Amino acid sequence: MERGSDLALIDQFIWRHYRLPGSLRLHRHALGWDLLRAPVNVVLAPLLLLVRLVSMAAHLVRLRRLSKFTARLVPQFRSDVGAAIEADVMAEVISFRSSRVAPPVSENIRQHLRDYVAVRAAVSEIGSVLVVLTIGFTLFQAVTPGVISLTPMVTERAAHARDVADFPLGQWLGSAWYGAFPVGRPLWQYIAVGAGLAGMLSLVATFSGILADPLQARLGIHKRRLRRLLRRIDRAGEDRPQIEGEFVLARGADIVDLANMLVRVFRS
Repeated sequence: MERGSDLALIDQFIWRHYRLPGSLRLHRHALGWDLLRAPVNVVLAPLLLLVRLVSMAAHLVRLRRLSKFTARLVPQFRSDVGAAIEADVMAEVISFRSSRVAPPVSENIRQHLRDYVAVRAAVSEIGSVLVVLTIGFTLFQAVTPGVISLTPMVTERAAHARDVADFPLGQWLGSAWYGAFPVGRPLWQYIAVGAGLAGMLSLVATFSGILADPLQARLGIHKRRLRRLLRRIDRAGEDRPQIEGEFVLARGADIVDLANMLVRVFRS
């Protein structure tokens, strides 16, 4: 049963860490190795979704050991921001309440804290998805749910502009010439542009939490997520593997983006 004291702990935690001043302090941890971890974690995020799906499937067919093993897997680098959140939640919410209730299993705490941090990071990535959609709609009048669909458009536009600018007979004739005779682009250009876009968008995802955290605090999202964390810790050993809706929403854009690419490949 949820206690009024738990709600008070949650409210105090949100007040200290998820309002704008607390969010700014929290994201100072990102100014370091997180700048390198962020793009790698974005690439590995679909693998995390796959691992969670395997854990759920294993639980349904009563392969409990496999389910528990895959549930503990987090195929991403632990960020300094995530580590700070885990430490703060442990010290200011979980450990404080454990003096009044039976202490939960240590591994159970760690697992649910990792899931909590992963979901919060996924919500921050939704900000980068909105940026990609805005760029695609504004510049290309196209729906671009992710880097895969945006990369060819940016590569072609940038390379075409460079070719036209370098055309020896002037830009007007260059535009007409390359419009009639488009130039094929080497694969390395698409890879380079895609890597650059992925890096920039991962930074957007990393620091979008500065504004996303206060907004979620205002809307009560952080409170619901922390209450869910405490309920799952209290049900140690009874919880079945689950995938939070926020995580599916963030990864849904990756799935749609990959599906669009496969459709284009099979049509060509």
